Amino acid sequence: MNRRDVELLDKQLQNLHLPTRHDGLAVFAIIAVFIGGMIVGNLSRTNELARAAVLEGVPLIMQR
Repeated sequence: MNRRDVELLDKQLQNLHLPTRHDGLAVFAIIAVFIGGMIVGNLSRTNELARAAVLEGVPLIMQR
C-alpha cells in the first residue's frame, strides 16, 4: 500500500463507527444464570428430600 491508499482507507474508515462491546455485562449475565440454576436446583433437591422424608417418616438429616 502506498501513501495514497492509506489516506483513502483512513478517509473511508473515518465514518465507520463500531459499537462498543460489553464483555463484562455478558460475563456477568452468564455467571448470574449459572448461580440462579444452582439455587433453583438446590431448592428443588431440598424439596424432594423433604417430601420423601415426610412420606417415609424418616428425619431429613438421616437421608443424607
